[in-house]
Amino acid sequence: VRWKIPWSANERIIYYDQKLFDASRKEGLTALYDWQSEQGASLVLRDYPYMKTGEGEHAEVTKGPIESDGRTFAAEIRIQSKQDAGCEWRGLTLHELSIQDWSNYAGYVVRMHNAGTKPVDVWISVRDGNQAYTASQQAILSPGETRDVFATIDELMTRLNVSNIRTVCIACVDEQALAGLRVSPIYLVEEGA
Repeated sequence: VRWKIPWSANERIIYYDQKLFDASRKEGLTALYDWQSEQGASLVLRDYPYMKTGEGEHAEVTKGPIESDGRTFAAEIRIQSKQDAGCEWRGLTLHELSIQDWSNYAGYVVRMHNAGTKPVDVWISVRDGNQAYTASQQAILSPGETRDVFATIDELMTRLNVSNIRTVCIACVDEQALAGLRVSPIYLVEEGA
């Protein structure tokens, strides 16, 4: 269960059933970005701090469908090591999002599977038009582990203007390369679904 502590006496406590953020549901999900069709955003194969430098690529995306753990994933992401990339934060950035106003959604969800042989430390970071603040979710996945990584709109609202979302990044801060991260499309969860 996800819940929000009210900021004032006038606000209600909002409870979320974790089943709402299940990336395998067919109803109530709107694809923010579909890896196979490349619809919904522009993809830059560098993390946000390096997005506009034009210097090299830190990630590689292989389009699916890819079967793992009895599930179908839309793509596999590989991210270079710190040494190979020559920078601390490596990853990819989705920008020019076709849906920038998230205020009518309950949050986002993406299913991730670690098909590699080592644990991976993955961060999903969301930035608004101000670009000064980030709302991030960390997922440490063991080899063979599958997990739905999500944030509720209430969690995002504490840091961001959710009616003006500009970028979503998937990044890695481990010194080692990230290999074999399989992902679903990134979904926005419809409110009340």
